[in-house]
Amino acid sequence: MMPPPPYAFAVPHALALAEEKNIICVADRENGRIQCFHINNGTYIGQIALRDFGHRLFSIAYTPVQGQLFQMHLLDFYLNIFKLKVG
Repeated sequence: MMPPPPYAFAVPHALALAEEKNIICVADRENGRIQCFHINNGTYIGQIALRDFGHRLFSIAYTPVQGQLFQMHLLDFYLNIFKLKVG
Protein backbone atom coordinates (compact mmCIF):
# COMPACT_ATOMS: atom_id res chain seq x y z
CA MET A 1 0.00 0.00 0.00
CA MET A 2 1.26 3.48 -0.89
CA PRO A 3 1.78 5.93 1.98
CA PRO A 4 -0.62 8.88 2.01
CA PRO A 5 0.67 12.04 0.31
CA PRO A 6 1.71 15.20 2.17
CA TYR A 7 -1.21 17.38 3.32
CA ALA A 8 -3.47 14.29 3.57
CA PHE A 9 -4.67 13.61 7.09
CA ALA A 10 -6.72 10.89 8.75
CA VAL A 11 -7.83 12.33 12.10
CA PRO A 12 -5.36 15.13 12.89
CA HIS A 13 -5.09 14.61 16.63
CA ALA A 14 -2.59 17.08 18.13
CA LEU A 15 -0.48 20.12 17.19
CA ALA A 16 3.00 21.12 18.31
CA LEU A 17 4.24 24.66 17.60
CA ALA A 18 7.98 25.30 17.35
CA GLU A 19 7.61 29.06 17.14
CA GLU A 20 11.32 29.93 17.11
CA LYS A 21 11.80 27.56 14.15
CA ASN A 22 8.60 28.73 12.36
CA ILE A 23 7.32 25.14 12.26
CA ILE A 24 4.01 23.53 13.19
CA CYS A 25 3.74 19.75 13.41
CA VAL A 26 0.55 17.71 13.29
CA ALA A 27 -0.02 14.25 14.76
CA ASP A 28 -1.74 12.47 11.85
CA ARG A 29 -3.33 9.84 14.07
CA GLU A 30 -4.71 7.20 11.73
CA ASN A 31 -1.82 7.48 9.25
CA GLY A 32 0.67 6.93 12.11
CA ARG A 33 2.93 9.87 11.32
CA ILE A 34 3.89 13.43 12.25
CA GLN A 35 3.73 15.99 9.43
CA CYS A 36 5.55 19.32 9.76
CA PHE A 37 4.92 22.60 7.91
CA HIS A 38 6.27 26.17 7.79
CA ILE A 39 3.94 28.39 9.81
CA ASN A 40 4.45 31.36 7.47
CA ASN A 41 3.09 29.77 4.30
CA GLY A 42 2.04 26.18 5.06
CA THR A 43 4.82 24.65 2.95
CA TYR A 44 5.37 20.97 3.70
CA ILE A 45 8.72 20.33 5.43
CA GLY A 46 8.58 16.60 5.98
CA GLN A 47 7.27 13.79 8.11
CA ILE A 48 8.32 11.43 10.85
CA ALA A 49 6.90 7.94 10.50
CA LEU A 50 8.35 5.07 12.49
CA ARG A 51 7.31 1.45 12.70
CA ASP A 52 7.06 2.04 16.45
CA PHE A 53 4.11 4.37 15.81
CA GLY A 54 2.11 1.52 14.30
CA HIS A 55 -1.00 2.75 12.56
CA ARG A 56 -2.02 5.21 15.26
CA LEU A 57 -0.30 8.23 16.75
CA PHE A 58 -2.02 10.06 19.57
CA SER A 59 -0.10 13.02 20.90
CA ILE A 60 2.89 15.27 20.28
CA ALA A 61 4.48 18.16 22.17
CA TYR A 62 7.44 20.44 21.58
CA THR A 63 9.93 22.13 23.89
CA PRO A 64 12.50 24.67 22.70
CA VAL A 65 14.97 23.11 25.13
CA GLN A 66 17.33 21.41 22.66
CA GLY A 67 14.54 21.64 20.03
CA GLN A 68 12.88 18.43 21.18
CA LEU A 69 9.65 17.03 19.76
CA PHE A 70 7.95 14.39 21.92
CA GLN A 71 5.60 11.73 20.63
CA MET A 72 3.45 9.67 22.97
CA HIS A 73 1.76 6.40 22.09
CA LEU A 74 -0.99 6.09 24.66
CA LEU A 75 -1.93 2.47 24.07
CA ASP A 76 1.54 1.05 24.69
CA PHE A 77 2.70 3.87 27.02
CA TYR A 78 5.98 4.71 25.33
CA LEU A 79 7.60 8.01 24.45
CA ASN A 80 9.78 8.92 21.46
CA ILE A 81 11.95 12.05 21.47
CA PHE A 82 13.16 13.70 18.26
CA LYS A 83 15.50 16.62 17.59
CA LEU A 84 13.49 18.98 15.37
CA LYS A 85 15.73 20.38 12.65
CA VAL A 86 15.06 22.72 9.75
CA GLY A 87 16.78 22.30 6.41
